[in-house]
Amino acid sequence: MKDAQQNYSHITTELLEKTIHKAKNSVRKRVNHNFHELSDTVQRMLNAIEPDSYCRPHRHIEPPKTETFILLKGDLSVIIFDEQGIISEVTSLNDRTGNKGIDIKPGVWHTLVSNISGTVIFETKTGPYLPVTDKEFAPWAPAEGAPQAFQYLKKLHQQIRELQNT
Repeated sequence: MKDAQQNYSHITTELLEKTIHKAKNSVRKRVNHNFHELSDTVQRMLNAIEPDSYCRPHRHIEPPKTETFILLKGDLSVIIFDEQGIISEVTSLNDRTGNKGIDIKPGVWHTLVSNISGTVIFETKTGPYLPVTDKEFAPWAPAEGAPQAFQYLKKLHQQIRELQNT
């Protein structure tokens, strides 16, 4: 019976809470719980993201990768940008909107913004994971950890609120 358990993983409330706890206590205020090996052709993971986490806008173009996010808990905004870094769409994943997920095609500039503490998504994208080619970061957005990153994230939160009120 023990060998059978190694062939699958449960996604439980306990696992979500452990992943949220790790995110809250991490420097980046987000953490992945991988179900895949880095060499797998499909990456599958939980991604716990806190509101103070800055995920630099990026795209997956070379090699082209589709990315899917499914909300498991919380409230997340997925922001799509044009080539100049102007927001072209915000999709809110939460119970209020009824939006539970989004599938993003290769080459689309995007980022994720957590709107409440304890937000967790299930994420998939094409593998294998190679840090050098995983994503292309937006040249018009500050690097993670840069002094301007916090202000940029604050601006994104403000733009989300303004778009929700229109």
